[in-house]
Amino acid sequence: MSSKEDIAFRKLSMLMEAVTEANERETLKNAAQPTFISGVGQLSTNDEKIDCGASNEVSEVFCGRCSLDELKAAAFEVLLLNPGCDQSDWTNILVEQYGTEVVDAYGKDPAEAYASLADLWESPYFDTNSGLEYDYKTWAKAFATEKSVMMYHDMSCNKR
Repeated sequence: MSSKEDIAFRKLSMLMEAVTEANERETLKNAAQPTFISGVGQLSTNDEKIDCGASNEVSEVFCGRCSLDELKAAAFEVLLLNPGCDQSDWTNILVEQYGTEVVDAYGKDPAEAYASLADLWESPYFDTNSGLEYDYKTWAKAFATEKSVMMYHDMSCNKR
């Protein structure tokens, strides 16, 4: 690894350590959104309905084509593409943009899907680009600004 790569990696590691320390000092709070079952094949939060069965892919959606690992990768990508994303935003983006993956990984029951996504927020994700593993909540704090995401991308490119 060159010295530039070393410096970028150390910066990201220091950022992640600072975020982890902040998490440890922070009191736990319930960030779960209220979930309402609005009908078969629909997930909704805060009276916003999302019809999971509206497309022609209904028969394919429930075939389990997406693994949990694919959903985890998509969940990490959401954080990278949306700096400053909190749990609520992250959950909504996953349901809206990766609905098939969510249903394949967690099933079509809205309450179970949202509960599973809340658990996923607290679960670890190993990023192969950086070699670091943190929970999604910590990654979200690390990617709180566009500058921190750019630093991550720079470090990832230099590491390859």
